[in-house]
Amino acid sequence: MPAWVVSFENGVHRVSKWSHYVASFILLGMMFLTFFDVVGRYFIRPVLGTYELTELGLALLIFLGLSFTQLKKDHISIDFFVGKFSFRTQQIIAIFTYSTLFVLLILVSVNIVIFANRTAAHVTNDLGLPIYLVVIIAALAVIVFALTLIVELLKSYYRVVNQAHGS
Repeated sequence: MPAWVVSFENGVHRVSKWSHYVASFILLGMMFLTFFDVVGRYFIRPVLGTYELTELGLALLIFLGLSFTQLKKDHISIDFFVGKFSFRTQQIIAIFTYSTLFVLLILVSVNIVIFANRTAAHVTNDLGLPIYLVVIIAALAVIVFALTLIVELLKSYYRVVNQAHGS
């Protein structure tokens, strides 16, 4: 594989891992927030805005975790049909799949940014947090997910080309 592909892959892996660490930190915060909210209900009073923060945190958790899940190949895949094809055919199907998903994710991220523009004036009810910031972070996370698909696309492409040349 060319050096630029390897360096691009390493950069995307670093960003995906950073995204994973942020998602893990958000999950930890949600866990403590829920704990203190439940304890607060019985002793003092519940934490204000727990529902909002959990809702926003869950959205961020999902979007920020997509790229790392792709990096680790932990997405659900059903390959009982594709697994019966030759290696070259499997890679060609992967190229088609990654290309299609990349285009769809770019469309999704553009629509998320459009949604962020529409919700620029909206804030949460209890805490008054701006919703568009979470939406923009989600759009960036989708772009990072798309970059991981580009890495997989390039790797599949080079596997097909190298096999065709007998390397």
